[in-house]
Amino acid sequence: MSQNIEQTYRTQMILWVAFLMSQFIFIVVLFVSKSEIFKFDFTKPMFEVMAIVLALVAIISFALSFVYKNKYLKQAIEKQEIPLVQESLIMAFAFCEAICIFGLVLAFSDYQYFFAWFVLGIAGILIHIPKRSYLIDASYRKDSVI
Repeated sequence: MSQNIEQTYRTQMILWVAFLMSQFIFIVVLFVSKSEIFKFDFTKPMFEVMAIVLALVAIISFALSFVYKNKYLKQAIEKQEIPLVQESLIMAFAFCEAICIFGLVLAFSDYQYFFAWFVLGIAGILIHIPKRSYLIDASYRKDSVI
């Protein structure tokens, strides 16, 4: 059982690093394709309609990453199903990656403050680092201990 937990934990860490690296790849792609956006001009307006809408969607995505992660983790522990732990993390990573994609869209639309979305998305992925304890909780039946 512990070998299965270790394998799953390693897989989760690989997924976490991959999702984290993909955010930095977005930044590199942005820099290569539109380097002028990195010459920050803070005199441009901060509040644009598209930015406000995507800011609200980003905040909702950030919150949903925690909601879905906790929902699936709770189910994993109740049902004693390790795959649900991985599913919870992938959902959380995907919601946070979406935030960075919103930032990428804003950058390609010449919005100067696109980097705030990248900061939020990357912070979310960093917060959702996999923990071995999630797997242990989902694989150990507390009611079977006497």
